[in-house]
Amino acid sequence: MQALAAGAIGLLVAASIAVGFRLVALHRRSGGAPELLLGLMLLLSVGVAYPVLIAADRVSTEMLRPLLVVSALATGLGFSMLYVFTWRVFRPQATWARLFAGAGVLAMAASAIWRCYTSVTRPDPSIASATVSESIVLTMTVMTAYGWTSWESLRYHGLMRRRVRLELADPETTNRFLLWGLMGVFVNVGILVNTIAMAQGIRVFQSPVILLASSTTGLAQTTLLVLAFLPPRFYSSWVRGRAASLGA
Repeated sequence: MQALAAGAIGLLVAASIAVGFRLVALHRRSGGAPELLLGLMLLLSVGVAYPVLIAADRVSTEMLRPLLVVSALATGLGFSMLYVFTWRVFRPQATWARLFAGAGVLAMAASAIWRCYTSVTRPDPSIASATVSESIVLTMTVMTAYGWTSWESLRYHGLMRRRVRLELADPETTNRFLLWGLMGVFVNVGILVNTIAMAQGIRVFQSPVILLASSTTGLAQTTLLVLAFLPPRFYSSWVRGRAASLGA
């Protein structure tokens, strides 16, 4: 079961890095801010923070502190960009969305600074030594970021689907909103499962049930991410063919 979980994590990290680099490269050609924000978010929060945090649970105390600092900074920067991405893509004119994104960025910055501080000053800087309040604040802030982007993406997919039937919107772009929205749902399910397990004192890397749940959500995230941003040709053809049949 641990091998399955490790494989699922490895695939998710690899897919996030591949998609992240692709989006950053797309930004260099188009100059679009959303591509840069989402690309850097995936590279920092999943490509850097996640593997570093896992490694931090397996190193000596001398190496532990700097790894925790790197993970905290990458997490804070990455999810700050997710808040800004959601605002810029879905609610660019809404004052409440600008303020909400700003609050999310401030919360992530405060969490990152505090985690860096405690990683350096706490006698026992291990992951398990984090207080319940620290874990809750970080978890809720990250879940809010994914929950918001998921809600907006699924809502926008519903609006775009009507336009696809009238041939006023691109089917693949419309489908991408659905996939990204569903990915956010699976991310939050995975976070929630692990958070509940840790709150009950369960060692998530030792429990077969938690490992199976984490592996399932991780594989779902990887699949949705690849289909959204690196779709194979057969999937793109299926999306366009399905759109044509619905509009016929």
